[in-house]
Amino acid sequence: VEVIDISDPTGHLVHGATITTTGPVMSRWQMDEFNGVLRVITQRGVARNPSGEQYPDVDTYRVESSSSLVRVGHTTMRLPRQEGLKTVRFDGARAYAITFAQTDPLFTFDLSDPAHPRLDDRSTWSGNQLSMRQYGDTVRLVTTIGLPELRFVQPRPGTFSERQATQRNREIVRASRIEDWIPGLSCDEVYHPATWSGPDTVAVWTFRPGAESSPSKV
Repeated sequence: VEVIDISDPTGHLVHGATITTTGPVMSRWQMDEFNGVLRVITQRGVARNPSGEQYPDVDTYRVESSSSLVRVGHTTMRLPRQEGLKTVRFDGARAYAITFAQTDPLFTFDLSDPAHPRLDDRSTWSGNQLSMRQYGDTVRLVTTIGLPELRFVQPRPGTFSERQATQRNREIVRASRIEDWIPGLSCDEVYHPATWSGPDTVAVWTFRPGAESSPSKV
């Protein structure tokens, strides 16, 4: 990560400090400056392997000047298994990170003490993350659940004709449960669009950091 001093009103640019992070910065959302502290969340090997090669790292740097950044804090995300860093968002003294899994875990970090960044909370949400934004003190997380893992069959010569496969798949759908299609939600939390908008299920979750999360309607 290279710092460029753009303070000169005449437009003269000056190359400043350079810092080396554990992994590549794949998105601008992985870096943020707040109260004179640069916060960066990266993961080694994620550019080569979607799951990364190590757990993601959180580093904080005190910005002394454009030519001097001093690392003051570090912590490593402890995951139940090796997963790739997917999304990062910063908001003041907090950071949010999502790693890749069919059920996305959301990690909340307390960065109020730059020298001691710490994991504040870990939550699990159904589906894969599509987007995440913070509005005031509320975080809005959008996930897609996709199709359930049902044992659908395909037409095959000598096994299933197209008509037989269609009939069999209809039976599988009738025998499935609502939990197969929208895990973690009840029927009264489901909105059905008036027009066809695709086979996936999209969920919008809203929560306040430090408070019990509550899902909104789909």
